[in-house]
Amino acid sequence: MQRTSLHRRSKYSVCIKTTASQTAPDFGHSSLKTSPPSATMRTFLAVACILMSYIPAVLPDGRGLRCNQCLGRNQYTCLNPTSVPCHNSTCATISELSSFPDKDFPTYYQSCLNLPVAACNTRMRLSVTGYMKLRVTFNCCNNKNNCNRAQYEWQEEDVPSNSYQCPVCYHENSTEPCDAGVNMMNCTENEFECVTFIGTLKRGDDSVRQLSFRGCIIKDGCKSGFAGLYGTTNVGNYTLTCKDAKKVEISI
Repeated sequence: MQRTSLHRRSKYSVCIKTTASQTAPDFGHSSLKTSPPSATMRTFLAVACILMSYIPAVLPDGRGLRCNQCLGRNQYTCLNPTSVPCHNSTCATISELSSFPDKDFPTYYQSCLNLPVAACNTRMRLSVTGYMKLRVTFNCCNNKNNCNRAQYEWQEEDVPSNSYQCPVCYHENSTEPCDAGVNMMNCTENEFECVTFIGTLKRGDDSVRQLSFRGCIIKDGCKSGFAGLYGTTNVGNYTLTCKDAKKVEISI
């Protein structure tokens, strides 16, 4: 089954209240009916909405929660964080790493987000072997003031194949679909879908690239696109198509 969405990014992210019974958001360009988003994607979509109502964060002694707030672009950490009050929120740290053939672009963000603690500590992944990758980790807490103070150090794990494969290709300066031919890549961890992207991305240094690529992505990855990211973002319209990855037999 194939799902295609055409996205347009506005100045502000779309506000989405995600529940177990809701379907994925319709961005106004697709009439396709979608199944309820997975737990990982509900977390990812919730990050894009920082204004939705949630249970107030209150410490055991009744005091309101305070969280570290800072943004480090092109950094694996952020300097000089400030402590801010967090009403109706939880303390969160979002670590993002976008890698391209010529450069890596880390982004590190700490703040108050309306993100349930039970949905935290998840990872978003997109991989195009040999060309690019996107890794996003969400961590959150509300057990004490400034509990998101700890700095996260990126460590790329040597993750084995999950026995699924997708076509792989990558073209820059092109708005035409790249041709994977017979080239296939092994998906890893929670990447269970194949992605095709055509559009323009703005990277962490504000440089803009027209890209078309195919690779592996997490389940339901096309339902959010690049919503909620602080580093690599889309510019204008882009097409994101996902379909189930192919299960392969791994010889032992």
